[in-house]
Amino acid sequence: MVGQGTGYRRGSVWARSAIRAGRLWPRLFTEELRRPVFIVGCGRSGTTLVAGLLDTHPEVAVYPTEANDLWHPGAYPWRRTALDTAPFLVDPKGFTEASTAQWVDDDTHTLMGCFRAFQRFSHAAVFANKSAMLAFMIPRVLELFPRCRFIHVLRDGRPVACSYAKKQAEKQDLHRRVFEERGEFYSMDELLLLAARTWSTQVEEILRRVDQLALGSHRLLEVRYERLCSRPEHELQRIAAFLGIAPSAFDRSRVAKIRSRDDSYRSSLDSDQIAAITDATRHVRATTGYAG
Repeated sequence: MVGQGTGYRRGSVWARSAIRAGRLWPRLFTEELRRPVFIVGCGRSGTTLVAGLLDTHPEVAVYPTEANDLWHPGAYPWRRTALDTAPFLVDPKGFTEASTAQWVDDDTHTLMGCFRAFQRFSHAAVFANKSAMLAFMIPRVLELFPRCRFIHVLRDGRPVACSYAKKQAEKQDLHRRVFEERGEFYSMDELLLLAARTWSTQVEEILRRVDQLALGSHRLLEVRYERLCSRPEHELQRIAAFLGIAPSAFDRSRVAKIRSRDDSYRSSLDSDQIAAITDATRHVRATTGYAG
């Protein structure tokens, strides 16, 4: 999959230097962020794929990390935080509320400084930041960037749950002592259910905010992972029109490498696990058009 597990093209020495300058001297960067777009969606839904494709476009500067350390200062990564909160996967809303409750003015200045410095030195017309931990922060994002837009990447909750659970299992194994000491070590069956419920919770929250805040088609574009994999050129045309960038400037060699991994969960999970995540995501899948 394009972009999976890799840094973005602009994550070079100059980019790291620009971000460091923004972090050290945030008040030196006072210009308004130009044409900001935030790529949101549940983790493992294809947000990295979309960010990776955008990063091949010369008019777009994709921030080289998810900036979770900026969006959640003091709370990310979870294993290092002193906050009394469950990991994002277990309770995304509670984690976000605990994180944002401790924000201070300096945190805002640092985030703005890093983003502005990165765009200034990139010379790109559009700034993009992809984060799978923004579902419960949309009002805060709009408060900081009133003119921003969103790309919501949506994918069937079953392959998302499978991929998310496997990723979390790897983290648990790598930092087993921390997870066990904090009572947050889970079996694969438990992780699958947590991931399925997290997908449902995040999708419902994003759709609720879209309706509540009246984010019309000029402010939010929904991109479905399945359509992006099956009709990449068509979906890139939609993304380009939404952002006002040239549709012909994406790196076609990257586009040609797009492959769907949606069927992998059927071969990697047993029938009981598939039934569990199918049931846990059934309602939201039905409301978003994912039948079965």
